[in-house]
Amino acid sequence: MVHKKLHYPTARHTGNEVDLTLTVNREIVTGNTVGNFLLNVIVFIDRAGLLDGIGLPFSTSGANNLLAQKPHHPDGRKFNNSLEYSSISGITLYINTNHPRFFALRQGARLLEAAGFGNPVPRITVRKEVGAVERSATSK
Repeated sequence: MVHKKLHYPTARHTGNEVDLTLTVNREIVTGNTVGNFLLNVIVFIDRAGLLDGIGLPFSTSGANNLLAQKPHHPDGRKFNNSLEYSSISGITLYINTNHPRFFALRQGARLLEAAGFGNPVPRITVRKEVGAVERSATSK
């Protein structure tokens, strides 16, 4: 399987107005807020029975966690904003929601890839003052 590198929006290109939507195997995972979107990604993975495949804690970088069994980063700092999720198997997870929208879109895709869903495709809609402009992700 050849993985295509997808280009996700950045704050420089979209500000904070990117919609949070990923297409995974013809299904759509979306959310109105960063927390709602990341929670929906976790629920989607959990319902597919693939949550155990994600290594915990799941980091955004070496210094920060996105998903963990305690609401803390590796250095012990608490998550500024988080949601608690009880998985189907009864595991309690904490989702770090203190991220801008464009970063949450990338991290949602990373979670889905880690669970085994291949390359989730973002549907990038950037809201402008005069209507919405839709662009699909470009791949290289």
